[in-house]
Amino acid sequence: MGEKFIEKFKHSKLIFKMVLILAISLVITLTTISIVVINQVVIVSKDNINSMIKTKAELKASQVQTALGDGFELISDLQEYLEAYFEDALHKTEDNLVNSKVYPQMLTSRSNITIENYILNTGWSIVRNNENIDGLRLYFEPYTINTNQETYGMEIFYKNAQDNSVIPINNYNDYSTQEYYSIVKNTHEPYITTPTFQDGKSVFYIAYPILQNDEFKGVVVIDLLTSSFENINLSKNDYDTLTSTLLNENLDIIYDASNPEKINENMSSSLDAASLKEWKAKTILNKPFKITTKQRDKKTFERYLYPISVSDQTWWAQVGVEKNELYKNIYELIFGISIASVIAIVLLVCIIIKAIAKFLNPLEKVVVAAKKISNGDLDISLDLPYNDEIGILGKAFENMTHSLNYIVSDIEKVLAAMADGDFIILEDGQTDYMGAFAPIKQSLIKISNKLNETLSNIDRSSKEVKVGAEGIAKVATELSLCSNEQGTIISEFIATTDQISESINTAIEQIEQTSEISLGAKLKANEGTQAMKNMLISMEDITNSSITISSILENVETISQQTDLLALNAAIEAARAGENGKGFSVVANEIRDLATRSSETVKEIDSIIENSIKSIVQGQDMANETAESLNLIINTIEKTADIASSLLETSKVQKLSLTDLLDGTKKISNVVQSNVVTSEQSAAVSEELAAQAQSLTQMMGYFKIK
Repeated sequence: MGEKFIEKFKHSKLIFKMVLILAISLVITLTTISIVVINQVVIVSKDNINSMIKTKAELKASQVQTALGDGFELISDLQEYLEAYFEDALHKTEDNLVNSKVYPQMLTSRSNITIENYILNTGWSIVRNNENIDGLRLYFEPYTINTNQETYGMEIFYKNAQDNSVIPINNYNDYSTQEYYSIVKNTHEPYITTPTFQDGKSVFYIAYPILQNDEFKGVVVIDLLTSSFENINLSKNDYDTLTSTLLNENLDIIYDASNPEKINENMSSSLDAASLKEWKAKTILNKPFKITTKQRDKKTFERYLYPISVSDQTWWAQVGVEKNELYKNIYELIFGISIASVIAIVLLVCIIIKAIAKFLNPLEKVVVAAKKISNGDLDISLDLPYNDEIGILGKAFENMTHSLNYIVSDIEKVLAAMADGDFIILEDGQTDYMGAFAPIKQSLIKISNKLNETLSNIDRSSKEVKVGAEGIAKVATELSLCSNEQGTIISEFIATTDQISESINTAIEQIEQTSEISLGAKLKANEGTQAMKNMLISMEDITNSSITISSILENVETISQQTDLLALNAAIEAARAGENGKGFSVVANEIRDLATRSSETVKEIDSIIENSIKSIVQGQDMANETAESLNLIINTIEKTADIASSLLETSKVQKLSLTDLLDGTKKISNVVQSNVVTSEQSAAVSEELAAQAQSLTQMMGYFKIK
């Protein structure tokens, strides 16, 4: 976006640029002045407003302090008097008793009557003469005033003050449970309650303890009307949202004349959490402060608080106004200044546009003349009303066009002569070319001389080119013929080389087959050798087994001989036994026969085994000879395979060499073919060049040169 604006600005009219720059300068200047003025006005106005509201808050606090001061002074005096009475009562004993003024049926000492008279007269006076105090109350602990009277308490209101009467309290529990009594009894400190409504009136109770050597005796209570603050309520004439409240130390609203229904309401119910936290943090300092708070209804208030010392508590006089209303006049002033600034800027810009347009209008004619000159139109006439810089510029443009017209005409004449082929120009000086135009005349003379020299050289060169081109054409023709013969020879060589390559490929295939057959024979021979080795191992195992059997048969034969001897002995013994040994003799004979046959059988088996062993030995010898023959065959096959492999590698190398030779020959053939084509083209070009040289020689006859 910025680049587009800059580009558009570059191509805009001068009047637009000047107006834009001046307008921006005016806007920046007036805006800066307006901002400074507005800022100062805002600061001063806010200071005045804040000072006014702060003063109102301080005044309200002072008035509240004054309103409470009388009540505190009266109750403090009464408290001190009663404490002094109890101090004196410790040292007095009286036997002369009279009827009490508060409890007529009760007898009490004259000193008690004295204190009763002081309390009653003081109470009637306080209530009757102070419109802010609605009542006075005195409550005592049981048996404090009279050892025979448990409950002693009295209340004086405005009606009682009028007729000098008093309301006695007959039940201790009627007042002992009240907060203004129980809290003061426990703390021994003054206490102020939150406002309550009594007989249609809003009051709060101020209670002071009556002590004797830090022993609690009772309390003095005054009923202070919240209406006592009405005469210090701020007027709402200035601000509709003005709030003026009296707060206790817990931020409970004690008094709010504008919104009585908010009395006893805590500020936390209307403030957001952040504002409440900030408020509490500032009240800890017990100093006047200003705070901007946000309500739960999203409204913003500017509040000013001033502390009020009430006994041992700190109350706060609070004055607040909604922020928008408080600064409404400031906002209106800012708006007015802004509108005035905008109007001033618009008027100044309009005046500047008119003035610049009037004085720069002649510049448009100069611009039009400049455009005509740039388009080659040198016939201009300017009638400018002012003899200022623009007028001088216009005169300069007219003079410039006259000079340019003369120079252009002269150049046109010279160029027309050159166009007709006349390059013989007289060097007649540069008197008619002024200033920076003088070199143009000299340059034209130099151009003429240079062209004259160049054309002479071209004429001479064209003749030389013609002769050379004819010679080149002749040589190129002869080269073409030689190249054709070379191409034929190389083609025949390529055909022969292709046949050799095919023969080598066939030989390679046969050698590969021979190598495969040799490898197969080698594998089969290896398998036969391994089989012969396995057979020799088996025959050796058979020989070992035969020897073992032969050994066993020898043992059997030995056993047969022993059996024969035993049978013989048995027969002899049987013969000796006579008839009883006949059966045994028959058995012995059978055993001898069996032994004899076994011996013969063993001998036959042994003979057969011996023959088998001999045959096996002969078989082993034959197998060994066969294995040796197979090994010789394997060695022969391996040599054959190695020779075939070497022959195969040699054939492949020959094939690659022949392939490279064939490729090189083909490249030579291509080069020769290219040479043929180039020779033919060179011949054609040479012939064309000779023709062009002849034409150029004829054209040079048109020019007039030195």
